Amino acid sequence: MANVIVDWGTSDQAIPGAASFTKFRVIVGSNSVVLPLTERTYTFANVSPGTYPVKVELLSTDEITAGPSVSDSVTVPVPAATAPVPVNITVTLG
Repeated sequence: MANVIVDWGTSDQAIPGAASFTKFRVIVGSNSVVLPLTERTYTFANVSPGTYPVKVELLSTDEITAGPSVSDSVTVPVPAATAPVPVNITVTLG
C-alpha cells in the first residue's frame, strides 16, 4: 500500500459557461474525490499495488465536465518482503 499524491496546475481559458465550473474531480483508478477550485493537490491514502489511470477534470455545479481533462498513470509497487535484521548491538557489564 502507498499514498498516491496528485498535483495539478491550471491556466485561465475561455470556456462556455465558465462561471458554472466550480470544482475539480480527481480520479485514481476507481476512486474519485470532488474538490473546490482552490485545491491543487490531493492524497489518496493506502492505495493497493497495481497500475492506475489518474485524471483531473473541471466540473460544473451539475457535474458536467469541461475539457480538456489532464491524465497520467501511476504504478504502486508491491512492497518488498521484510524481516527484522539486527543493525546494532549494545553489551554492558552488570
